[in-house]
Amino acid sequence: MAKTEAGRALEEGERLWLQGDAKLARDASCGARLMYNKTGDKVGEASALSQIGDIEKHLNNFGAAHDAYAEAYEFLAEAEDSRRLAAVLVRIGKLSIEEKDYEKAHKSLTKAEAVFSSIDNFTGQAQTLDLLGLIAMKNKREDVALDAYKTSRMLYRQQGDKKHEATALKVMAGIYMATGQTARADNAFEKGRVLYAEIGDCLGEAEALAGLGVLHRIIGDIQDSREHLKNAIELFKNAGHLVSKGKASLELARTESSSEGGDSERATAHYKQAIEIFYSSKEPELLEKAEQELKKLNA
Repeated sequence: MAKTEAGRALEEGERLWLQGDAKLARDASCGARLMYNKTGDKVGEASALSQIGDIEKHLNNFGAAHDAYAEAYEFLAEAEDSRRLAAVLVRIGKLSIEEKDYEKAHKSLTKAEAVFSSIDNFTGQAQTLDLLGLIAMKNKREDVALDAYKTSRMLYRQQGDKKHEATALKVMAGIYMATGQTARADNAFEKGRVLYAEIGDCLGEAEALAGLGVLHRIIGDIQDSREHLKNAIELFKNAGHLVSKGKASLELARTESSSEGGDSERATAHYKQAIEIFYSSKEPELLEKAEQELKKLNA
């Protein structure tokens, strides 16, 4: 089907935005919106409004973004386009999270999750549940967050999406660790690590190993902590993720600083490696923290 003039204008808006010219992109998208309006194409107009909202959000014009999304929502509700309707609700939810209006975000995302479920869009449902889990953690409701991530993990697994299942497991492990459920944390981190390894995601595997390293230090298993963190550092290095390598080096230094099973000389070496990385990467807060801990170690 040949593209309409409005469709070409909307594509031009997207092209300009990707090139970094948000204001010209907004103008083009507004032009496309007017063209759709003249032809009575409500779904097309909603698509243009969604793009306008995204651009306004990028420009930190949150009020204008909300207005654009709200108009898009009305058109899509009238057109009974459930898939696009749910997508706009997610946009509203994400914008509200940025504004720290978690009540509004929760309301919008709960609606989106229900719509995705009603049309059997399980990926959209899972991604929305991840956002609801994030809101629950912001509200210090770890129990609610766990329920959301458990369900999203199940949905990702059903879809064969190993990467997102592993990420859900990693977040669950962090919640378990924060709430003192160390055995469950260990199990979740390890399952996530295996999935990351299966799909060749070195960075994800390294993050899971780093989590295991911190967890095993907490439970007093210094040898396993050391090995997990060493492996994480090597994978971060291979992935070219220098700051994460520095953070893992800092955690390894903390492990080696342990009074039972640690080694102060190795701790000093790892602190120095972390300090060098944070200095070269211009990470002043991490640099200051590492320098203070090394000073305390050698006091």
